[in-house]
Amino acid sequence: MSDPASARPASESAGWSLPWEGGCRCGALRLQVTAAPILSAVCHCRGCQRMTGSAFSLTLMLPAEGVAITRGETRRGGLGAALESGCAGPAGIAEAEASGAGLPPSAIDHRLCPVCGSWVFTRIEALGGMVNLRAPMLDEAAWVVPFVETVRAEALPWVVTPAPHRFAGFPGPEDFPALAAAFAAEGARPGGAG
Repeated sequence: MSDPASARPASESAGWSLPWEGGCRCGALRLQVTAAPILSAVCHCRGCQRMTGSAFSLTLMLPAEGVAITRGETRRGGLGAALESGCAGPAGIAEAEASGAGLPPSAIDHRLCPVCGSWVFTRIEALGGMVNLRAPMLDEAAWVVPFVETVRAEALPWVVTPAPHRFAGFPGPEDFPALAAAFAAEGARPGGAG
């Protein structure tokens, strides 16, 4: 897969008002974002629905070097952790076996607060140094508007978002440069810029 970071335009920091602070629900974990996002997205896959207990996850795709844990630590969670520990039940095992063209759970590193269990971010090795930060972890997240919808095929039928780009599954590597360029030009920014 091509590196989405290579698609970042030179003007990536324009209008971003960095750094941003954030943290988990209980406050044991704090983080700082110092790099502009590549994309904002919602994912409608059943895994994200189950991890959030909601209709989708809202994500900011960021360069890994632009996200720092400033207090506390994370632990591995999600289906990958359950499979590795031998704790996954029949439904989790069936989901892992059905991942088909998607990434196997072992390739997706969900990171949670070890105290309150908040799903803070996800590292996906195939994305080449990217972190998918759960946007609601930011102290100021009201400006985040999804630019891309993924796995629309699994969306709950009543869900409607303003995302201008929709994919039945996940975008292919060839889609990232154009999506990143469009997000850099048109994506929502803090304070309404963009």
